[in-house]
Amino acid sequence: MKTSLYIGLLFVTVGSAAFLSNFENHELPVGTVVHSVLPPEFFNAEYMGEWELLMGQKLNDESRLYDALEKYSDRTLLDSLPDARGYFIRSMNHIVGANPQENITIGSVQNDATKLPNNNFRGRTTPDGNHTHRITGTHANGIGTNREAQRGAGDSNPDEYTSAKGVSDSGNHRHSVNINSGGDEETRPKNISLYVYIKIN
Repeated sequence: MKTSLYIGLLFVTVGSAAFLSNFENHELPVGTVVHSVLPPEFFNAEYMGEWELLMGQKLNDESRLYDALEKYSDRTLLDSLPDARGYFIRSMNHIVGANPQENITIGSVQNDATKLPNNNFRGRTTPDGNHTHRITGTHANGIGTNREAQRGAGDSNPDEYTSAKGVSDSGNHRHSVNINSGGDEETRPKNISLYVYIKIN
């Protein structure tokens, strides 16, 4: 049993690739990209034409894809094919599109980015409750120029006077929060890993 999904020129196949025999009279053009579970050593044996994994390698300048790119597409791909290993593939903007970054070229890589969420994150600080803070400083309650006289009678601390005072209510206010820990290695949707091939001949 074989399951396949055909969307334009993008195929996701599970099982044998024999369904492509239906295209015998309409050969898939070079530059077609295919997702498959078949590893490289079996893929070309099953599919018509010559296919390569998209892994950033130099494109054979004698291939039909090289000739087609020279005539019809962005010549930057003549130096090397895109490296799709571990990347999600995104459709190109054409006239209009959902990609907010302009001047994207075919085969180019967009770096990671994070948009502000549509729904705000919510949280609260931990409640410390009512408390006091200690105030430490030099206390002078006497007269004269020497330290003993300034401290006053009965003060056993020769240097400092310490007192605990209540902190007054500060009212409603805000604090800035810096998030510097937690999270995962990357942000990603649920996904399935497949090989990505491109037809070069």
